[in-house]
Amino acid sequence: MSCDTTIDFCVRTGATFEAVFQCATDELTTVAITAITKAAPPVITAAAHGMPDAWEAAVVSAGGMTRINAENYPPRGRDWKRARAASINTVELSDCNSAGYSAYTSGGFLVYSTPKSLAGATARMVIRDAPIDGTVLATLTSSPAAGLTVNDSAKTITAALATAALTWSTGYYDLEVTDSAGVITQPATGTITIT
Repeated sequence: MSCDTTIDFCVRTGATFEAVFQCATDELTTVAITAITKAAPPVITAAAHGMPDAWEAAVVSAGGMTRINAENYPPRGRDWKRARAASINTVELSDCNSAGYSAYTSGGFLVYSTPKSLAGATARMVIRDAPIDGTVLATLTSSPAAGLTVNDSAKTITAALATAALTWSTGYYDLEVTDSAGVITQPATGTITIT
């Protein structure tokens, strides 16, 4: 995800709120495709693709199997598919079924948001009772480790918050990441509702 993505969450009372945020730049990575299987899920061969596991990806300009192609370039909204990096050279589109599509013939590109380096980065999530200037209900941090985990190899930030003792039902969060150069970005904002 790029900066300023709004993501809302709902969690049951007593459960632990867990969320994984992907950190990407505004640039796209494009890798040539050499094969796509007719399967559920389809396996895309794109040599040395470099895409992290559990990332979102899209296919553009694939010949033959045109139904798998994104409707837009750059991809947006429904064009993005959940993907799994099956190997260094292959990616599975987890929520796609290409078994009934025409056969892949040639060309095309695997497209995904370029991962942002999180080496040396820290993260902070502030949860308030109102957007922006509300009273702070909870603060999660990665350094010291208190509810947030930064994973540079996966390019993710994982949040965890036990809800059993919380006295609020809706919180407005801001997630901030400070990179190794001290630059602060905001990958996500939104609400956490406890039901």
